[in-house]
Amino acid sequence: GPGSAAVEPCRIVGNVYYVGAANIASYLITTPEGHVLLDTGTTTMQANLPRNIEQLEFKLSDVRLLLASHAHVDHIQGHALMQRITGAMVFAMRGDAETRATGKDLSGTAADGWEPIPIERW
Repeated sequence: GPGSAAVEPCRIVGNVYYVGAANIASYLITTPEGHVLLDTGTTTMQANLPRNIEQLEFKLSDVRLLLASHAHVDHIQGHALMQRITGAMVFAMRGDAETRATGKDLSGTAADGWEPIPIERW
C-alpha cells in the first residue's frame, strides 16, 4: 500500500537513521560494535530497506541485531528476509515470542502474517 512507498533515508539525530517507508518506520541505530535495525516493516518494503541502509553508506553485514517494537505485520514482516541478508541475531520480548516464531499475528490486526523468525534471545 501507499504506506510502504519508498522515501529517502535520512539521519534523525546522532547515530539514529530513518531507513523506512513513507508511513511505516524502520530505524537504523549505528554503533562501532555493529548496527541495530529496529522494525523491518512489510514485505513490500524489502526492495528498498537494504538499499536505504546502503545509500546512507552503511554495510548490511554490519547490521548485527534485529529488534521490533512489537509483533505486528507492519513492524516485523521483513525480519526473516533481513535476517538472511544481514546475518543479524534476532532478539524478542517474551510476550511476542510465539507470534514471531510461528508467523501468526495473534492480535487480529492483520491477516497476512509473516515468515516464521528464529529468535536467538528473549
